[in-house]
Amino acid sequence: MAVHVLLESKIKSGQADQAIAFIQQNLDNVRSFDGCSQVKVLFDEPKQTMLFDEIWNSPDHHQRYIESISKSGVMATLVGFLEAPPTVSYLYPSAL
Repeated sequence: MAVHVLLESKIKSGQADQAIAFIQQNLDNVRSFDGCSQVKVLFDEPKQTMLFDEIWNSPDHHQRYIESISKSGVMATLVGFLEAPPTVSYLYPSAL
């Protein structure tokens, strides 16, 4: 079953432009990773908060992606722009 993965983070002061440029350079890699169906990036400029709204085939697919970018150094670079590691939520469609 597909899962929505929400990642929310606060960007360090003065780092927004660099963070956005880095994310733009890497979005195609996320979107083409096995199991990824969608990635949307939302940004609240006054609060310097970024939200990744992603759809993955399963949590395992997402975890494999996280492992891949952790090994390649992409995760370390991304986290370097943030005040703290992002909060991650796995959400499933409800019957409502």
